[in-house]
Amino acid sequence: MSYHLKDYSEELFNDVTYICSLAEKNKKEPARDNYTVTDWQEKNNTLLYVLCNTNRFKEDNGLFSVIYNDNEPIGFAGAYKHDNNSNVLICYVRTYMLDGYRGKNILGYYVLPHQIKFARAQNCRYIWFTFNDYNKSIYDMLKRFTEGKGVVFGSKTSSIYKRAIYYDDLVLIKGVKQYVVEIDLSLFTNYELNNLDKIE
Repeated sequence: MSYHLKDYSEELFNDVTYICSLAEKNKKEPARDNYTVTDWQEKNNTLLYVLCNTNRFKEDNGLFSVIYNDNEPIGFAGAYKHDNNSNVLICYVRTYMLDGYRGKNILGYYVLPHQIKFARAQNCRYIWFTFNDYNKSIYDMLKRFTEGKGVVFGSKTSSIYKRAIYYDDLVLIKGVKQYVVEIDLSLFTNYELNNLDKIE
């Protein structure tokens, strides 16, 4: 297995559409409406619409990466600058992994370092992870880990969450109230940010 990322360009449209079509069929996926491929041009909530018709994941505002196992697309994840605070990069946006690849910490090993690198290049001081009601269990799990009550994803990146701040109040992002985990990148050395497994 050889995992790697490719940042989105039009050549990757079919790969994103393929993963979206599987996500849309996944009855366990609470956000499957966001991955609709049928008539996506008319549905501004869909990932395909956002990729093709907005600047959310483009150039200096954000990035969207497709995750591959060798040449097979297995997932994707985006990040973009907060609409009202350019010091904040919101990470793991529209993230989806195919079932067989969940729990393998691909996000922690590949996506998070890539998004942190982008945040730093954009002079963002903070990264946020945001969670809707339907995935609040992930927010709660991260919070328990920070309190020393668990392990996060068995990850080499686990220790980055030890310095996280958990917002008590929900924050409105893109019209949806979200739980927010904030990490201040200025609390880490360049060495730590380049070697997430070395953070203690």
